[in-house]
This record gives sequence, C-alpha cells and structure tokens, in this order.
Amino acid sequence: MISIVIPVYNNERQLVELNNRIDKALEDMPYELVLIDDASTDDSLNLIKSLKEKNDAIQIIINENNIGQQLTTLTGIKSAIGSSIVVLDADLQDDPDLIPSLVSYLLNDSTAAFIRRKGIYQSMSRMFTSTIIKMIIYMISGLHYKAGAYYAFPVKHRQDVIRLAEKCRYPYMTILVARSVDKLVYLEAKRHKRMGSSSYSFIKRIRAAARALHCAIQSRRIKLEAD
Repeated sequence: MISIVIPVYNNERQLVELNNRIDKALEDMPYELVLIDDASTDDSLNLIKSLKEKNDAIQIIINENNIGQQLTTLTGIKSAIGSSIVVLDADLQDDPDLIPSLVSYLLNDSTAAFIRRKGIYQSMSRMFTSTIIKMIIYMISGLHYKAGAYYAFPVKHRQDVIRLAEKCRYPYMTILVARSVDKLVYLEAKRHKRMGSSSYSFIKRIRAAARALHCAIQSRRIKLEAD
C-alpha cells in the first residue's frame, strides 16, 4: 500500500480535482489518502468529509489549531500505514499523476525519491531568493536545490525521520527525510503556477527559510554526533 500524505490549509478549490486525479492515477494500486486539515478557515474540512463518503481510502486528521505545514506533514507521516509514504502539497502545483512514477524510483529500502522541479512557477524575485536559500541548504544537507515538497520514502525510515524531528527545534520534513536515507534520487517534472494567491507573505517566507537553514545545520550536527 502507498500512503499519500497531504497537508491541507484553505485548499477548497483544489480538493475535488486532487482526489479525482489521485484516485485515477492509483486505480490499480492499493493506497490510502491521509488528508490533514490544519485549521482551515474556508470550507476545506467539510469538503474533505464529503469526499470521504465517496472514497473510503481517505483518512482524515484534524488540527484544532494551525500548526504549520511542517508539523502537519509530520502528523500525517506518523499516521501512515503504507509500505511507501508519499508527501505532496494540496495546491496542484505538482502533478499527483506522478505518484506511481515517483514510487517506482524507490530503488531499495535506503532510497528516497524527490521531484526535481523545472519551469518558472512563481515570480522571478521569489524564484531568485528561493534558489539562493535552497543552494545553501543543498551544500549543508545534500538535498538538491530544485527538490520540492513532493517526495517518497520507505516506511522503514519513518522512525528515523520522527526521531530527527523530535530533536530539531524547527523540523523541516524534506531535509529530515533526506538525512534519514542513504541515497537520494530525483524525477524531474514541471511545476505549475499557483491558483490564487499564496498564504505565505514575505515575512512568512523569510521565517520559513531561516527555519529550514536552522534545521539543515542542526540535523547535520545530530547525524554527525550519532555516527
């Protein structure tokens, strides 16, 4: 079984299409769809409940308070029951149709597979600042600077990811997954432009970047000490 973990925050416009495309892409494969609502202020939660009535593969987790994308993703990872775990965003900037291909890149139990983004999917200023931050993280963690929050890893490494998250002040899941496996592989795919405006303001983006850098440095130290 494949566990697909998706943090949801104000994604009511994308959820029906997201569910339909995942169901079609995995029609010949057993899967569970773990949707974690992070205290959405729109109708996302009611829509998720409605989708579950038609798709019993859906598991719903509800955050009473907003805890952010990273901790919400971690909550979903903890609840996943599949042999492979796939994480992606709910905004349809990344194609859910690629899930089977991404899982096929898991060469063995020591590999994590990431979508390596191509194309221009946000403003040039955001692309530039994001690339600079991610190149620094690349040098520290080994995770390619074009890798996004769309990835797959074997459930065997879930406890490693959780242990690292518990030791990091600001757990950043892509970095912790990359730290927990022996080999990283990449599937290159186009990323689409966002539908509507981003919930991340400039200040939130700077804060997220600082926390990602902190996680990369701290998790590197933890791994070195463990070795």
